Amino acid sequence: MTTGIESTPAFKARAASIGLEAPIITALIENGLTSFGRFAFSCNYSPGSGDEGPFTALVAKVLEREPTIGELSLLRRLFFESHALALGDMKTRLER
Repeated sequence: MTTGIESTPAFKARAASIGLEAPIITALIENGLTSFGRFAFSCNYSPGSGDEGPFTALVAKVLEREPTIGELSLLRRLFFESHALALGDMKTRLER
């Protein structure tokens, strides 16, 4: 059974609902970032840490170009939500 953080349809739907355009969502999926769980652990960056260089490098690699400021803000948001969901999932599993 696929959990919420591993659901590709849920990930794609959330990405679209926050305003990411279809080509960006497709680029994420084509690069194996198919779920909240995968996106959350796609680079050595944690939301709130000082250096987001690993995250911006990942985004540029996935898009094969530098993102616009608007695109980057939406991708940060999706990454933050992915990270929060993954941590929540881990906490739930550990508390069982």
